[in-house]
Amino acid sequence: MMRKTLFILLFAFASLVQAQSLNHNATLFTVADQAVTVGEFMYVFNKNKDVGHGIDPKSPREYLQLYSQFKQKVALAESAGKDTLAQFLREYNGYYRELLKPYM
Repeated sequence: MMRKTLFILLFAFASLVQAQSLNHNATLFTVADQAVTVGEFMYVFNKNKDVGHGIDPKSPREYLQLYSQFKQKVALAESAGKDTLAQFLREYNGYYRELLKPYM
């Protein structure tokens, strides 16, 4: 009887976990012919949700709106060629070098 109950509980738990899982490769939205997947959004959301402790926390729905606006601004800047300007490249490379320092 105990084994049967344990088996039923494990089966129910496994079914629940399977039902809760997300398809991380599914396209959430598209910006400038570039798909943003559920996995990409969840990674960025989970990475950034604990960064600003004193800042108003955002729900996933609110963060999705902000993230889609961010992706649209980046696509617009890339289409305008702003990602190839000398000033931008200097600033970007400066950040890159700063991030590399701890690993050298």
